[in-house]
Amino acid sequence: MDFETWDKDKLPNPEIYLAENCDYVEQTNMYYTEVVKFILCHEFIHIEKQHIDAVLSRKHSDEEITKLEVEADAKAIDLIKEGMEPGREFISECGIVIGILILFFLNNSTKQYQHPDLEVRLIKAIKDLNISDDHFVWGITCVGLKLWDQQFDLKLEWNEEDDEKQRFDSIIDQIKRRKDIA
Repeated sequence: MDFETWDKDKLPNPEIYLAENCDYVEQTNMYYTEVVKFILCHEFIHIEKQHIDAVLSRKHSDEEITKLEVEADAKAIDLIKEGMEPGREFISECGIVIGILILFFLNNSTKQYQHPDLEVRLIKAIKDLNISDDHFVWGITCVGLKLWDQQFDLKLEWNEEDDEKQRFDSIIDQIKRRKDIA
């Protein structure tokens, strides 16, 4: 693997930037921090609940291991909700959703082994966060799913006349139907 030094004079630099561009850099860093927080909380729960020992014992079925993943997601979300700063809930909520959306980009399928399928994790996280139907997170989720669709040329059908929540529901239905056919 090669490493090349980041050319800070020609490429965007999160260390040195114009004051008028601070929102772009600082908002990106805020969301990134929340994504990492969700991932770390999820993994911390595995340690706290001794899930790793359970998996290594090889005494559990894939379904039982999947339940451990569901528990880790739910408890990680609970931890983050407990620590949300008033007025900044939106950032934490988006970080959790983005953290799950990132996993979509690893494969053209949402099917998982020993983890809940990706659309199931995404839906459950949104439910656990009590996201309202008009929340901005639906738009972020649709952008993520559209980029995933484009990356793998999945040819999902996007109805631009729907609101973001309806569009999300439609895309999730298409994902589920394709899995049922495969």
